Amino acid sequence: MKIYSLKSGLNLAELNSEHECAIEGIIGQDNTPRINGEIVDNDFYISDLSLLKGGQILSLIDNNKHHILNRIKRGGVLLCFAEKIQKCNEKTNYTWIYDFSNHFNIENLEGNDFNFCGNEDFINDFQKIVNDFKFFCIFNSNKRNELNNIFKKIGINKGGNGVAVFAKFGRGYIFILPKPNDKNKIIKYFIEKIFPKLEVNFEIESGSKEPIPEEIKNLEVTEQKELKGKIEKQNEVIKNEKEKLGNLNKEYKKLEQWKDLLWQTGTPLENIVKNFFNLLGLKLEKQEIDLVGKYNDCEVFIEVKGNTKCIDHKNDFRQIQERKHYNSKDPQNTIALLVGDAFRLESLDQRPPSENHSIFAETSVSIAKDTKIGLISTIELFNVINDILNKKKQIDKNKILEKILNCHGIYSYKS
Repeated sequence: MKIYSLKSGLNLAELNSEHECAIEGIIGQDNTPRINGEIVDNDFYISDLSLLKGGQILSLIDNNKHHILNRIKRGGVLLCFAEKIQKCNEKTNYTWIYDFSNHFNIENLEGNDFNFCGNEDFINDFQKIVNDFKFFCIFNSNKRNELNNIFKKIGINKGGNGVAVFAKFGRGYIFILPKPNDKNKIIKYFIEKIFPKLEVNFEIESGSKEPIPEEIKNLEVTEQKELKGKIEKQNEVIKNEKEKLGNLNKEYKKLEQWKDLLWQTGTPLENIVKNFFNLLGLKLEKQEIDLVGKYNDCEVFIEVKGNTKCIDHKNDFRQIQERKHYNSKDPQNTIALLVGDAFRLESLDQRPPSENHSIFAETSVSIAKDTKIGLISTIELFNVINDILNKKKQIDKNKILEKILNCHGIYSYKS
């Protein structure tokens, strides 16, 4: 069997080792593509329609569609993985498939909840691997041409839309399936399970079907033993490098969380503020009041707010003020902080947007000093984190924590 790729994105070397020939049919740059090899002298044509884009490629495949379709008519197979429509100069990634665009209106809509259906022999085989696919478009029947449509829907979502179609085309077949998670895996399955249920005019497999004799299997050709050793060593290197890469990615994601201080709101912002204080050595718990803990036998109440404007007085500051006075056991010895992510969707150099704006409402600032409540911008916390994580700096986390918890009014961090 000869496999011809039309921008399929497959690992052709892997397929080539098991079949007579597997080549990439469209080569060259996207703006100067050309056809590779004898396009008509193949058996199984495969295309990922998401990779057919740009005027030059669409024109190239449209100009050569008669070669492909003539081969299919005489007993070949065309398999396409569906994708959202790509259009250029009145041509799309679908118009080259025999009369397909005349029978279906293609709509960009994605999902993964569908079933294969129909009375063809291969439907049950497809249904066994339905979870390996995700659709990125649906095919709505064009009622005017429905009677003359050679395509049948063999995959339908819960809305009744077609997401996979099949056509008997002359003595050959055309399949348009959703995008699989692993294309090479699905192609091997297709060849193994679906092909035997189709009437094609080519040999699916070539060579002996008996297993290789054990003696020959264990026989080593000159230099194979040496190469085998090198392969084993290289695999060990790759294994170690993958482990290192995994650890680096974990560390990177761990640091990525601190960006939440600069734009999040609600529970995510509460969580990252909690992590901040945990890093400084203060353990906090989430309660009705956002965060609660103890420091030197004093209760600690921390209210966390994220706003697209300033941290206002009525809705934000009054909450922490009331909780200090009414929720605490000893208001005079209770540490109360209002942590605010103000103007959270503005660029960092526009927080606050102008001199006429402030992170915290002016009324809150004056009352906070008198009532011994700390007002802390998340930008200040972010600056603290950067200094703590900077290995070149010697940072005393205890002093920073003490200063934050004992601030009355606006807190300012200076490294």
